[in-house]
Amino acid sequence: MESLHSFNNSLTGAFPSSLKNCRDFHLIDLRKNKLSGDLPTWIGGSLSRTIVVNLSSNEFNGKIPSSLCRLKKLQVLDLSGNNLSGTTPKCLNNLTAMAQNGTIYYNDRTWVQWKGKEAGYKETLGLVKSIDFSDNKITGEIPLEVTDLVELVAVNLSRNNLIGSILSTIGKLKLLDFLYLSQNQLNGGIPNSLAQIAHLSVLDLIK
Repeated sequence: MESLHSFNNSLTGAFPSSLKNCRDFHLIDLRKNKLSGDLPTWIGGSLSRTIVVNLSSNEFNGKIPSSLCRLKKLQVLDLSGNNLSGTTPKCLNNLTAMAQNGTIYYNDRTWVQWKGKEAGYKETLGLVKSIDFSDNKITGEIPLEVTDLVELVAVNLSRNNLIGSILSTIGKLKLLDFLYLSQNQLNGGIPNSLAQIAHLSVLDLIK
């Protein structure tokens, strides 16, 4: 088995420890369940071949483990709609598949939040590179390291407790299609570098 699809099944309990030995998975879709507890630190080591992790709309809490940064093939990371807290890991720039040109093509299907709606992807899933941490309780500033992930096409950090200003280096993400930073506690102005993102179609900064 190379993928796990078990979404919207009312699953409860912790993140399945049985996945620790499933080292060949390239896609894990456990969204829309009732899974809870901390995200395990072994994810980064045991699931090192994973390309898509979608754990949205569950009840996970605690911090986002820094071990996720070891998933160097990861192209889609969706942790939205949980109860995650603390600051984001400082190692996000180690997610090299989101930073390097090139696409890993694979034949699978999942649903990704795209411009506020859930969109299904199959043949084109390999083209999507995105991070969604929205609707949690994440604190601290927008992680500087995210601007090193220059292949990202979507970033959603809305509905958290982020503080500080929008990164002056945000313009490095020239491939962004949408950027959601709304409903945080950000201050300061809009950086001039945003003008460098030529294909940005949605920018949401509403407080």
